[in-house]
Amino acid sequence: MESLPTGPALGRGPGPGRAGPDACAPSDLYTAHTLATILTRLGDWPAAEPLIRRLVTEADEALLDAIWDDVLTLFHEAVLTGRAAEARALLDAGEAGERWRPLREALAAAAEGSADYLRQVAPEVAAPAREIHARPAAPRRVVI
Repeated sequence: MESLPTGPALGRGPGPGRAGPDACAPSDLYTAHTLATILTRLGDWPAAEPLIRRLVTEADEALLDAIWDDVLTLFHEAVLTGRAAEARALLDAGEAGERWRPLREALAAAAEGSADYLRQVAPEVAAPAREIHARPAAPRRVVI
């Protein structure tokens, strides 16, 4: 059984409490996705970005079908932390912008600050994009 990394192995290099981009490189994409979601929620976009890039470029249809709700949660976290434009750019750079068009357009609407953006999108894309854009936020716990 593989042991979990601790201390310096988690990459406390770039700043206090921040993981470096290569410090914790999960070998499977679901683990990479989960770590990216956590890092995004914590506001550590620089550490999350390469993991999201891996997910966008390497995930196959079977994995995406199995974890699609979790993928939406990841990108929703990006929106909640003010990274909608950067998340959209990752989809476009990884050529997933077309493959994940409703998600891409929902991110574009979030980056624009309004669902009105979706009025200029084809109806067959706009309808699922509106559902993604309107997705309620996951409850956030405050730890004191």
